Amino acid sequence: MTIRKGEDWGTRTSLRPGDPIVSADSDLASFFSVVNGEISGPERVGLVGGDLARTVGGMAQPDELRQGERPALPIDLGIVTIDGTTMVMASNLVIRRPRWAGAVDAAMNAGFLGSWNVAPSSHPNDGRFDVVHAELSLGDRCKARSRLDSGTHIPHPDIGIRRLKSAVFAPDRRARVWVDGVCLGSASEVTFVVCADATHVLI
Repeated sequence: MTIRKGEDWGTRTSLRPGDPIVSADSDLASFFSVVNGEISGPERVGLVGGDLARTVGGMAQPDELRQGERPALPIDLGIVTIDGTTMVMASNLVIRRPRWAGAVDAAMNAGFLGSWNVAPSSHPNDGRFDVVHAELSLGDRCKARSRLDSGTHIPHPDIGIRRLKSAVFAPDRRARVWVDGVCLGSASEVTFVVCADATHVLI
């Protein structure tokens, strides 16, 4: 069940011998596939790095995750379709031009994108992604970048954030699509659908 305001999040449990441990969001997503419109994969994964780990406060080393019980957090994952090709997303989907020029669109399951706190209110188990749209002047882009580490780039009249279960994007030909930090090239249509409670991460 997705997180509700005022409720505790997660439990404590142990990794089983065959459960994977990953240090990158793209590695986490690689353990999952889309079968008949649903996400299929391991029930629990150890998480020691990446934007999602930073968002949930994961600081353990891999050997620590094999030692007794750890916090186990249910998380959502996304089904992303890029021009008909479907994949699983763990932390973020970003559509942007080189040097972040022009319009930028992002769907955030994690709050962080590298060192940037792009979506400070994002929660990876609320059944929605924080969908960010920004189209800033050069001067405002520079100002926003200086505030991204702290998450104080918002509120801003030219940065909009909505919490959505699904969305459709139509990137321009100069934009590139990034999923979990991996550039997948250009696309004419990109969609996502949130799959709530898709797995548990142990941190």
